[in-house]
Parts: sequence; C-alpha cells; structure tokens
Amino acid sequence: MIDKSSFRKNALSERSNMPDRAVCKKSDSIFNALVSMNEFKKAQNIMLYVDFKNEVKTDRLIRHIIDSGKNAIVPISVIKGRKLIPSLLKDPDAELAVSTYGVKEPKKEFTRPFDKDSIDIVIVPGVAFGENGCRMGYGAGFYDRFIHSIQNNSLVTIGVAFELQVYDFIPCDDHDIILDYIVTENRIISNRSI
Repeated sequence: MIDKSSFRKNALSERSNMPDRAVCKKSDSIFNALVSMNEFKKAQNIMLYVDFKNEVKTDRLIRHIIDSGKNAIVPISVIKGRKLIPSLLKDPDAELAVSTYGVKEPKKEFTRPFDKDSIDIVIVPGVAFGENGCRMGYGAGFYDRFIHSIQNNSLVTIGVAFELQVYDFIPCDDHDIILDYIVTENRIISNRSI
C-alpha cells in the first residue's frame, strides 16, 4: 500500500497541473453547488479558507457570505502548537495580506477572534479526499486538530475539491477527520448519517 507522503505528493502534482482556466471554471461549479445546499443556506457562521495555489477558489464564496449578511470566518495559522485561530472577516480587499507562510490571512489590526463553538460550517481545503469522507491535508494536522476541538454537535464539515482529488480510497489515520460532505464540480458526496 502507498504511504501517505507519496500519495500526497502525487495528488498535489496532479492538482498543480490543472490550467488556471479549468481551476476557475470548476471552482464556479463548486460555488454554485455549495450555496444551493440547505446546510449552507441555514448557516450563519461559516468558516472557510482563503485559497492558495491551485486550491478550489474561495474569493467569490467569501464575498457571497458577507453580502448575504452571514459571518465569514477565516483561519489564522499559529505554527507553534499547530493551531488555527478563527477570525471574522469583513472586507477581504482591505483586511487580507500574504502571511509569512505564503497564505493570505487577516492583518494584525483586522484580527477578530471568533468563538469556534459558534461556527455552523467549516469548509476545508485538502490535497486528496476519499469517497468515505476521509481527507488528506498538507500533513501538519491543523484542520484535524481544530475540528476535533469544536464543541458543537450540529457542526457541518464540508470539503471542497476538484473531482480529480477524489479517490475510492486514501490512506486515513484514526485522528483524521471524516467530513460530512465533499463538494466537487460534478457532485455532492454525503457521509452524514440521517
């Protein structure tokens, strides 16, 4: 069986080979599917990432959340302890800047810590996803740790991915989160028990 780091490397390579036009077009399809979900419509506090490299684009989604009167919450990465701090975002153009790690995060003066237990939905990026909802991230465990720490029984977790990132099976450990949904440009995969 292939080990996690080799699997991750292969999956990242496949995603990075996608042309920009395809990334944008498929991201738009994912946006449309996501905003049509009942869970999304009902949610008030939505945490999502700011896209990086060839991840599913989230700029349109961030604006949609804010324009809809909902709370857009973005993560700030704290390398020591590998933690995520959820921060309320009000104006992406003015408030975001490229951090030390190359990812856009709120500038210090726009950091507004948000109560993680009040988050309704966490939309997560990933390198690869299994049909069973298992997610492979970049290897540092930020999201696994963060989601496990949220005390909210009605929390909904959604992975957004291009179809080429979804596999029948991916290597999965006990500490890896199992997502409720995975949304691709072609379908919505549900792992939520009714």
